Amino acid sequence: MAWRVLLPVLMIGMVSCNRNSSLNTLPMNIASSRDHIRVEGSWRKIGGTGDATPVPNVFRIDCNTREMSCIENGAWIDPGYGNWLERWPFLRLLPSAEYQVIRWEDGILLAEHAYSNSDCTLRISIRDKKISRTWRGTRARGTDLDADKWMEEVLQ
Repeated sequence: MAWRVLLPVLMIGMVSCNRNSSLNTLPMNIASSRDHIRVEGSWRKIGGTGDATPVPNVFRIDCNTREMSCIENGAWIDPGYGNWLERWPFLRLLPSAEYQVIRWEDGILLAEHAYSNSDCTLRISIRDKKISRTWRGTRARGTDLDADKWMEEVLQ
């Protein structure tokens, strides 16, 4: 008798877990004040050879223009691993990434972050309300993992 209740619940759960890309995230938002910029949204790949940020995802970037730094926090739904019986999606909270602002003028902020296998440049345009980041693989820090890859993403 319990299987009559359990089976439909399991089926709904499996179907909904396999449709993560249909989840809606908040639209891109940008707010600025005298010394602070905050942007929120979801990264979408628009070019390159690197792996795209998993979808759905959500990120917040807080910049302090006086201290010339930005902190990026984010999360995405990880599809899980293994065969279909073991594959359960889960929320992956990412470690914070700190960017150093290299230029802030005319409403455009450029910041950089050095990962172990790539360099990332963040561009926030208050004027155009456009946010992008570009990844370039590097061998500079002793790893060849993604040295030949690049990617560009926009925040939506």
